[in-house]
Amino acid sequence: FASGTQTAASWWAELKWTKDWQAISRANSLIRSMALATGIGPADSRKILAEARFLRAWFYFDLVRFYGRVPLVDENSPQENAPREGLDKVMAFIKGDVEYAVGNLDNIPGGEVASLGSALMLRLQIAQYEYDNAEVIACAKAIKELPPETVENLRQPARLSQQF
Repeated sequence: FASGTQTAASWWAELKWTKDWQAISRANSLIRSMALATGIGPADSRKILAEARFLRAWFYFDLVRFYGRVPLVDENSPQENAPREGLDKVMAFIKGDVEYAVGNLDNIPGGEVASLGSALMLRLQIAQYEYDNAEVIACAKAIKELPPETVENLRQPARLSQQF
């Protein structure tokens, strides 16, 4: 893309679009399925939903940074031919998922699962994208307050997303 030789039909653009939408679809399926799940306690249910919503937000934000306006498909939406939505609406949706994740994820080290630190880092990246300096500072302060062993892998959602 930097050399100006890529187009919307390029293999990289098509691969990114396809992989991100597959991940969003999987997150939506999990969120939808959790409403019907039995035998899962409320705390575990919130954690699973928080991880799924974190991943959905991660992949949506990846699409927004690359393409701008994208279709908005949640766990209750029909999957076919959704129109591209305004950026404000998509960003509000993403931020809603991130806030749910921040409020419900544990602060654990390792990078194998979504954590509070990962959700705060995503919130920080969104604030940077939106040029919201006050939110960037607030997120940085919240991340700084996390225990050191939980901060070392905050850039690992890419590794986690490859597993999803």
